Amino acid sequence: MKGTLANFRKGADLLRPFRKQFAVVSAYVFVHQLAWLAVSYVFGKLINQVAAHESMRNSILLATLTFLLAVGITVLGLFRGLYQERHVDYAVEKYLVGKTMEKVLGLSIGQHRSQNSGITQSVVNKGKSALENAVFLFLYTILPNAAEVLLTLALLIWFNLYAGLFVFVMTGVFIRMVYVATKKFYPDLKAFNDLGDATNKSYSEIVGNMQLVQVNAQERRVHSEHDIRLETWSTKGLQVWIPYIYGSVPRNLVVFAMRYLVLVYGIILVYRREYKVGDLTILYAWTSQVSFQLWNVAPLYRQWLGYWAQIKKLFAIFDVIPAVRVVDNPIPVNRLEGKVEFRNVTFTYPNLRYIEEEVDMPKKEAKPLLPALIDVSFTIEAGERIAFVGPSGAGKSTLITLLYRGYDPDHGQIIIDDGDLRLLDLKRFRESIGLVEQEVKLFDSTLRYNMLFSLNGEARHVTEDEMQRLARISRISEFEHRLTEGWDTKIGQNGVKLSGGEKQRVGIARALVKDPRLLILDEATSSLDGENERFIKDAVHDASAGRTTIVIAHRLSTVRDADRIYVMDKGSIVAEGRHEELCDKSPVYRRLVNSQLFAI
Repeated sequence: MKGTLANFRKGADLLRPFRKQFAVVSAYVFVHQLAWLAVSYVFGKLINQVAAHESMRNSILLATLTFLLAVGITVLGLFRGLYQERHVDYAVEKYLVGKTMEKVLGLSIGQHRSQNSGITQSVVNKGKSALENAVFLFLYTILPNAAEVLLTLALLIWFNLYAGLFVFVMTGVFIRMVYVATKKFYPDLKAFNDLGDATNKSYSEIVGNMQLVQVNAQERRVHSEHDIRLETWSTKGLQVWIPYIYGSVPRNLVVFAMRYLVLVYGIILVYRREYKVGDLTILYAWTSQVSFQLWNVAPLYRQWLGYWAQIKKLFAIFDVIPAVRVVDNPIPVNRLEGKVEFRNVTFTYPNLRYIEEEVDMPKKEAKPLLPALIDVSFTIEAGERIAFVGPSGAGKSTLITLLYRGYDPDHGQIIIDDGDLRLLDLKRFRESIGLVEQEVKLFDSTLRYNMLFSLNGEARHVTEDEMQRLARISRISEFEHRLTEGWDTKIGQNGVKLSGGEKQRVGIARALVKDPRLLILDEATSSLDGENERFIKDAVHDASAGRTTIVIAHRLSTVRDADRIYVMDKGSIVAEGRHEELCDKSPVYRRLVNSQLFAI
């Protein structure tokens, strides 16, 4: 219960900017529902007039009043709908999209690496949609229904104390039955939704790796595996919902019994001449309105819980504290000099997963994690070209990840231009460095958009001459002739229309367009053929001129002319020097050369 109340408070706090709009909608709803109840009341009095053959003029006036009430209800509904469209519907959706994106973007790079992106996407998309739907369900269905029940109960008690109290008690009994039944079934509903997230993850991975599936002729296999997951999910759904549907029978009988007993009570009052036929009509109409809304309680509650299961997962993301945080009043980064120093840095990759992914899986005892870096220290002066080499798992890429502050070290310091990286303005620091990774990520947009993506809102100011200069340095000019629409050629999802080498050149252009003082190349040529490696090597050579350059590489051609090479093994720096020195004094370096990890 505490967790539910806490999540309700989170929802209320999240939607606080719309409290005025919700109050206006609530006022519309209450007036609207009261007008509908007034129609039933006036109609009952009209029946009394007609049955008693009283003044025809008064009867016509009452009939006219029902018509005017109906017109008023229509006009009120029009104004309510217009208000909701202008101030609630799209505004709430836009606001929630912005808040969820702001939260996801605020998580650290390490947190995103630890969490499966398919699960995150599923939870965020379904949670955001569930929250929007829950808001609209509350405003446009639950609130009107609740308003009608409360107003009707109040009028019933005013109209006939005993009947009103009886309906009130039966309403409480019905709601209690719904709550108890749903409380029992909620854990199964959560498990059902978890299976749904896992199934969505599977589908996303199949679609994302479609080329891999087709090249290996595994269409039947992945289809079969996904069918098994769907079958598990649908079986769980039947196990959840069929008992719930059976449980609705006794609840519905309570409502039928309530209407029947109120009708009998009203008939008795009529035969005792304490009520007229019109009064019986009012009594039964209002009781029926309560019962109709009670029948909606169970499916609405069921729908609400379905949304709530997804909303709780979204709120779990909202509760996550970013693993990398910027201090208050950070040191401004105006222009980097490019000096980098690691002082006794030790780091172990933490488990930053913020969404539970496994469904119905036994928990395994976690094995202790080994440090990825152990007491690493080095200094790179501004303008130097430095390389880090070593076998796989030595810690090279971890250095780079810490350098752009994907994580913070467990011990030690990273110093940039004599300032602790943790105290710098992180946004401005990242805007001031250029990074080219082994696998360049690209948007499904134009080449221009991807080349200029790293600019901070200044892409529109880049001239054609600057684009050509950037293309020459990054060697994009070598395939410019194939661009059917120039820089505005669409390159497909993740650059599918470009080769591996061409994507690397776009990555270099994206890094260089910022004119960074610190350029980082993390295995930028490891997966390229000889010709593309030559192009990228030339591009890197030109790009590194006049700036601090850090290169992570396996291939000798990329690092042998570096000012200094650091050799890493098992998370530590085991040697440093130039190529010739290391061949003589470093066994690890010689093994790398001899095993042809370097392309000589």
